Amino acid sequence: MNYRLWEIQFAGSPKILWSGVKPSAEQLATADQLGIQVSPDDTFATVASAILERVGNAVGCPPRAVTDRQRELANELEIDVTDCAFSWSAFVRIKEAIQLSNLETVRRMELKPGDIVVKVEDPSERRLKEILGERWESFAGDFPREFEVASIREDGQVFFKDDKGKSPARYLRKRLTP
Repeated sequence: MNYRLWEIQFAGSPKILWSGVKPSAEQLATADQLGIQVSPDDTFATVASAILERVGNAVGCPPRAVTDRQRELANELEIDVTDCAFSWSAFVRIKEAIQLSNLETVRRMELKPGDIVVKVEDPSERRLKEILGERWESFAGDFPREFEVASIREDGQVFFKDDKGKSPARYLRKRLTP
């Protein structure tokens, strides 16, 4: 799979498309000029977030503190964001962990178009279940569980046939054929 660089949405937070590439020479030079400690072994996204955190105020994207939701996600993914001073760094670390988890799931299941998958309960479904409480049972049957894979995007997002949506690979299990 090819790694694509990530884009920065200057009106808000960075949006990672791919974070598996190494930083560019220009990034490393800019970080050095700004006195930011980075390594050529860091990812493009990690170095970009460090630079954004330093210059954010100057370009209209002031750094924000790590959010409770980011801490919750990091805990779910079993990654540490306690050393992240700002939300951009935590965001990058979380997105990288999500992408790696999705890609590992695709590889482990040897997932391909035409496979039948079963969707397991994901965090948004769990939150909905918590909110609805006892009423959840009346809605639970409305959520389809089995899908046929139409395609798999480079980041591990799985799309289903017949416009039945998509899901990150980590919330899917391959149905065993009898």
